[in-house]
Amino acid sequence: MDDIRVPLDRDTPSSLARRIAERALRRWGVTDQVEEDALLVTTKLVQNVTKHTDDGGELRMTLRDDAILIEVADTNPALPHVQQAEPHRVGGRGMMLVASLTRRWALAPRSGPATPARSYGRR
Repeated sequence: MDDIRVPLDRDTPSSLARRIAERALRRWGVTDQVEEDALLVTTKLVQNVTKHTDDGGELRMTLRDDAILIEVADTNPALPHVQQAEPHRVGGRGMMLVASLTRRWALAPRSGPATPARSYGRR
């Protein structure tokens, strides 16, 4: 199992996390389509952390035998959710994209002060 961890704060550009993720995905030898989908999922999850938390969090990507696990951890007690798309609203479609591009996704609420909330996508 191979993994990467990237600390995030409010000022971390999603493009930086995306470049780090891209290098890992290429090293892992994933197909172009899996890479493209994983990078979009990574971008959306990182943008959620940097936009909706005060103290940042962490991006973690893990190569598994049958999947790539993409997780973001943060301390925001509010969990992200899939919103109904409104045609005239800009934004609000990130988790809908994550849900549509991943084989499975889930949220794990914090169970104590040291356990961060997580969102993940597997492809």
